[in-house]
Amino acid sequence: MSTKFFAQMPMMTLLTAAVLCLNVYAVEESKDQDVTLPDAVTAAIKALYPQGEIEEAKQEDEDGLTVYEVEVEQGEIEVELTVTPDGQIIEEEQEIEVKDLPAAVQQALTGATVKEASKEITYYTVKDKQLEKLATPEIAYTAEIEKDGKTTEMEFNADGTVQKQEAGDEEEKDNDKD
Repeated sequence: MSTKFFAQMPMMTLLTAAVLCLNVYAVEESKDQDVTLPDAVTAAIKALYPQGEIEEAKQEDEDGLTVYEVEVEQGEIEVELTVTPDGQIIEEEQEIEVKDLPAAVQQALTGATVKEASKEITYYTVKDKQLEKLATPEIAYTAEIEKDGKTTEMEFNADGTVQKQEAGDEEEKDNDKD
């Protein structure tokens, strides 16, 4: 074989790696595209929000279980639902006004500028590809705050106890009792 062939090998390897990376990126991006929802998912959403309009839907994997993240708008209500293919509502999250947060959570946020607040109700947990119904739905409140020039996302119980705190992409504190 000629030395010219061997001289071109690093370039060929680099091009092959680039093509593979683009293919992986394309597959990952396609997971984020809107999807056609199963009838059971649409029926479950319409049962909760009869006048609701589905704004966006994405198929995701949650601990090995296929779920749909669906944004629904009904009047002034905007909600994000996590639904199984057979129509079980796993979670429901809705943006709320700061004044609608429980008093204990508002007190815990004293001195911070709240940029966004939401209420999340969890009906099921997903572990090892299995759906487990909670005896009592769990309610959590999330606030995106700005304090001392830094943005932090905090999750609270109704009593004002911090359950999780994240700054940027890095998790700082997690009090979940898994």
